[in-house]
Amino acid sequence: MLEAEIYVLTKDEGVRHTAFFSNYRPQFYMRTANITGKVELPEEVKIVMPGDNVTATLELLAPVPLEAGHDPPYMMCSYCKDSC
Repeated sequence: MLEAEIYVLTKDEGVRHTAFFSNYRPQFYMRTANITGKVELPEEVKIVMPGDNVTATLELLAPVPLEAGHDPPYMMCSYCKDSC
C-alpha cells in the first residue's frame, strides 16, 4: 500500500464526470503494467468529486515493483478509456 496525493481531472479536462467513494477499484497503469487497485479514502472524506484533491491510500491488487523517483502509477476509470 502507498499513500498518494490525488487530483481528479474533470469532465472539462477531458476525463471524469462522476464522483467516487472509498473502495473505488480503478485500473492503475505503470509503464506496460495494467493492475487493478483499490482507493481507500480517509475516514473524514466521504466522496471525491472531479476537480478535488485528496490524500488517499492506494493498494495494488497484484505485486508490481515501484521505485522512488520514477513515474508514479496513474489511474484509469474502469468504465472509460480516459485516465482519472
